[in-house]
Amino acid sequence: MNERKASVIVCDEFTWSLTGKANFFGVYVQDIVIPIPEVTINQMVFFFSVETDANDPFKQVELKVEFPGSPPFTQPIAMDALPMPPPAGRTKITYRFPIMLQQRVLRPGRIATSVIHERGELSAGGVWIVQQPT
Repeated sequence: MNERKASVIVCDEFTWSLTGKANFFGVYVQDIVIPIPEVTINQMVFFFSVETDANDPFKQVELKVEFPGSPPFTQPIAMDALPMPPPAGRTKITYRFPIMLQQRVLRPGRIATSVIHERGELSAGGVWIVQQPT
């Protein structure tokens, strides 16, 4: 069985262009630093990228984001939203899904992300939240 992979980009805002280009604004490339133990933010976008072998397409996909000290948020993906089979000669299928979460409390710890599929769960990585030293 071929390996499936998942990763995530975390940012403040995200848009699609008319030509299918992804535009990311406020990308977190390091830890998220907060000044006090709990900070509420307006929104965060998690842009998932999931890859599988062309002969092993996903049958079911659910995205999961878990903030420190909060219950996990899960978002099922409609199966008709998944891409059609790849063109001849392409050996991988890449799925890309953005989800926006609003009014979230940030606490020190790791925001864990994963992709749940018909055979299990793939870690997509995450980002750490740290409190600024006083």
